Amino acid sequence: MTVLCGAVLLMAFVSLSAGKGQNIALNKPAWMSTSWQNCTASKAVDGVINTKAWWMSVHTDVYQPSAWWKVDLQSEVRSPQVLIYFRSDYKLRRNGVQFYTSVTNSSDPKEGDLCYTVRGQQSGADIPDVLNVTCPGAWRYLTVYTETGNDKHGPILDFAEIQVWKENIETSDDGQETLSQTTTSVVLTPSVMPLTTEHECGAGEWYGTNCMKSCADRQCKRVSNCDVMQGRCDGGCMAGWYGTDCTQECFQGLEYGANCVGNCSSRMCEGGSVSCPRDTGRCELGCQSGWTGEDCIKELSTCTLSPNNISVLDIIVGIMVGVLLMLVLGLYLRSLKNGKLHWNCRPVQGQEIIDVPKFADVHATKDTNNVNIIEDIL
Repeated sequence: MTVLCGAVLLMAFVSLSAGKGQNIALNKPAWMSTSWQNCTASKAVDGVINTKAWWMSVHTDVYQPSAWWKVDLQSEVRSPQVLIYFRSDYKLRRNGVQFYTSVTNSSDPKEGDLCYTVRGQQSGADIPDVLNVTCPGAWRYLTVYTETGNDKHGPILDFAEIQVWKENIETSDDGQETLSQTTTSVVLTPSVMPLTTEHECGAGEWYGTNCMKSCADRQCKRVSNCDVMQGRCDGGCMAGWYGTDCTQECFQGLEYGANCVGNCSSRMCEGGSVSCPRDTGRCELGCQSGWTGEDCIKELSTCTLSPNNISVLDIIVGIMVGVLLMLVLGLYLRSLKNGKLHWNCRPVQGQEIIDVPKFADVHATKDTNNVNIIEDIL
């Protein structure tokens, strides 16, 4: 029942004009500083309001110093109402958004008059899904601007729709133009909506404001309770997802892994970063030389020796070292044989050991044939 009532209230709000209002921003020329994937500027004035689908919203690129979106109403208006429909499934990019109005088009996004600054918690929890602002004075261009980074991706504009409602000009019977105010309803925001209870939502089934979020949509790492307020996942999120309730996907092509901590550009993939799955960041063609792992971020140890990394130079050096050792050993044995090296042995068991070189010198003068005997000993 609560969900149905919430849907009825939302429909009543969207039909903002039972009377004579006119959304003059509809299908007007729009452009913006950058665009992420296919989230172009025109999607904010196409008349389609889907606050739970990022691909149907305006979305500027990540890691930028600032972001802006602009619409040309193609005629001047005076003190109209501006409505911005934020994404209801991601609230972090609401705080710090500014509205500027101007008569002329300038390359400076903050040219003109500052109409309004959205202020609230960094999480955006206290900022309404639909914001209704009156921008005074006469103007033609509306610029939505931010340089506030509320999450780890820097300043980003991320909203579903912009509407500009003006006073209708009617012609009376006597030919005089008169003004007729647009009929508007009260903006219902999460701050004034009644808080839900576990009994209303149904334990483990729905959560959030007006029980609009399903516990089954969460991407929890393991089976978890689903508290009625936040739908928190105990134990964190599955790889490729983040957020308190694990309903936010990692940016495709930018980040991956649990809580989206993996950076796609940091991988050492063979052939470059052709693809980067949100869950694993797996390199489809394998890793560059010297790197390993599914996502190729682990560097191989330089001490590891395998047949694949033995070069011809390593083999030549090994042979040269072996030859040098053999030469040294040969010279040593030759010197020992020619009597140039002396053995000095200690007595063993009280018996004196003969000094062989001295013995050889003595007996060589007596009998030259003894030389052969000495050589045999050596």
